[in-house]
Amino acid sequence: MREPAETPSEPPQFQPLLPPQFQPSALELVRPPFFEPPPDDAAQQHAEEAAIASLIEEVYTHPKQRRMHYSMKQKRHALLATEGLSQREAARAQKIPRGTLSGWRKAKEDIFAFMEARRRFLERQDVPKASPFPRTSLRS
Repeated sequence: MREPAETPSEPPQFQPLLPPQFQPSALELVRPPFFEPPPDDAAQQHAEEAAIASLIEEVYTHPKQRRMHYSMKQKRHALLATEGLSQREAARAQKIPRGTLSGWRKAKEDIFAFMEARRRFLERQDVPKASPFPRTSLRS
């Protein structure tokens, strides 16, 4: 049988893990003056836990999904590219929500009419304005 080990008179000395230049000084081991012990009051502790939980929830919750804005050109391109496909396939192929694509398909005539109206408007801009006053040079 083994005999019980003798109890040493002084505690064993542990070797520090860090070299001496990286060891904290005696002043750094003292608690900072702003340290407060945990609250004894259960209500105060519960309020602090709730505040911490709300901060954590705020950090880790996803922000609201922002609404996408599509130009008429993008809408026309998507409608032309998805002709003949089912709504699910078309939405997946263009990476557009199904409801959005459904609305575009319902308003297809209006979307393509917008293009014609814009084209006509731009063509009219090229027409020179008729002026009642002839252009004359002020320099003679």
